[in-house]
Amino acid sequence: MGERGRVLKPRMLQILQGNPGRRKLNPQEPMPELVDMPRPPKHLRKLAKEKWNELTPELCRLRLLTKLDLTLLETYCEEYASYRKASAFIEERGEFFPIKNEKGEVYDLRQYPAVAQRTNAIAQMTRIGDRLGLSPAYRTRISLPDKEKPHNETDLRLLG
Repeated sequence: MGERGRVLKPRMLQILQGNPGRRKLNPQEPMPELVDMPRPPKHLRKLAKEKWNELTPELCRLRLLTKLDLTLLETYCEEYASYRKASAFIEERGEFFPIKNEKGEVYDLRQYPAVAQRTNAIAQMTRIGDRLGLSPAYRTRISLPDKEKPHNETDLRLLG
């Protein structure tokens, strides 16, 4: 079933975005621990590990990656690997294959499943990427706090 209504954002992201809706912030929201350069999970596919290694330095530098985000990042990287695999298949074979009758004559074209797989991977990457702060539109709404300040409740009271 699809999501309904506005997507809730963590308190820290609301603060970083300047709380544009001026909604009351939850002072009791748990603050997960930031991580510093986590290694990719061993079970990730090669392309997923490459994407992980590409994204984690910047997410850590921007202080957007917490321990609780690692599974989301892992999912994003796996979707990226699926996207690349489907794209390579389509590049090699095209988007359609012929359907022939008993005489060997082509009477229809069908879409390879890889086309739907690629489309689905793009949609998932977009959805997950927005939540991780990977899209340009999403980043325009984030203002980073002073890097010298630690990521904790005291910070948030000062920022809020």
